[in-house]
Amino acid sequence: MDTKNSEQLKALAGAMIMHPRATLQEIAELVGLSRATLHRTYGTRERINEQIFSLATKTLNELFNDINLEENDIEKTFLGLIELHYEHQTLLRFLCANPTAIDESKFEAYMNWLNRFFIYGQRKGYFKLDLNANVLTEAFVSLLYGLIESAGRGRIAKTNLTEHIAMCFLKGTKA
Repeated sequence: MDTKNSEQLKALAGAMIMHPRATLQEIAELVGLSRATLHRTYGTRERINEQIFSLATKTLNELFNDINLEENDIEKTFLGLIELHYEHQTLLRFLCANPTAIDESKFEAYMNWLNRFFIYGQRKGYFKLDLNANVLTEAFVSLLYGLIESAGRGRIAKTNLTEHIAMCFLKGTKA
């Protein structure tokens, strides 16, 4: 998938998140395309959704390709993970907006990598041992996606969001 097509799909995802009941004509206008171009390129709303899901799956599964746990500091890697997810917030929000359409088997590599990361962090003494890696992975994903979605809807400020996610996860919310 080329960069232009990826950017166009991200723009379509953003428009569909903000205007879920919009017609294809309205979506086309929101992203600066004619309805004819949108129809010629994607055909139907279902095809647009399929393409966005495909891009989101590919993006999340490739998120960690350049991270070598053995060569990186755990905290630096963890903060980098949050930043990487934040960079792809539109795709994450699209997934959150369409949870019933998600084929979890396509995200197995993503979830497995996060589990390995948390196990590695536990072995290095960075994360608590009394929570298993699956719990840490699910808590991380839920917090990350939840706060990104809340910021996208304007319920919380986007300012310092990545730092807030890290603080909530690493230090909790107890005073």
